[in-house]
Amino acid sequence: MNKVLTILFVFVFLGCASSKKVGKEEILWIHSAKVPCMGVAPMSCFSVKKEGTGVSQDWELFYDTIEGFSYEPGYLYKIKVGVTDIPVEMVPADASSVKYTLIRVISKEKDEGLRLSDSWKLIKLKETSIPKNAKPYMEINIAENKVFGMGGCNRFSGSIQKATKTQLQLGPMMSTKMLCEQADMEHQFFRALEEVMSYRIENNKLYLLDANQKEILILAKLL
Repeated sequence: MNKVLTILFVFVFLGCASSKKVGKEEILWIHSAKVPCMGVAPMSCFSVKKEGTGVSQDWELFYDTIEGFSYEPGYLYKIKVGVTDIPVEMVPADASSVKYTLIRVISKEKDEGLRLSDSWKLIKLKETSIPKNAKPYMEINIAENKVFGMGGCNRFSGSIQKATKTQLQLGPMMSTKMLCEQADMEHQFFRALEEVMSYRIENNKLYLLDANQKEILILAKLL
């Protein structure tokens, strides 16, 4: 009898072991601000990058929780997590089939780029001062990694590829196609935005610089 029970125990143990998913480890970068997202209901999600994707990789929405991770807004995190697949039969309805568990926080740094998040009115385009009654402005949203605004008569938008304490790189700008008298200035504005490599903020003014550290755009904070 004992021999039979022993054999049954071995078979049950081997069956459980074979069905268990082996976990893996990943390095994640966690953005300093959560963003609105839609799961089963409206919620707030992390924006993440996986190590190895490069700085130009877009941030991706992360709908799961990370067990053991205490998040503080305003800080960029680099963390190591364990990733475990959960058997389908054990996953509740509308729940994730993957479990993330914090292994350790590799780094936690204050996100200086957040000070860029604001509305800015264009006051100088290279060597040309912009009339006070002109409309060009730009809104920077670091949390959602995007910029948008008005070029003069056309609305525009684009992505943020990099934003640090001193560096700022924007993706190609997309805009509406209305014809207007300020078309030439507007095109120069859009081209200049794509040349931006760094910035500084002084006295409520945003100075955008090209690769040669030359000021190509000056914008004033809309108060």
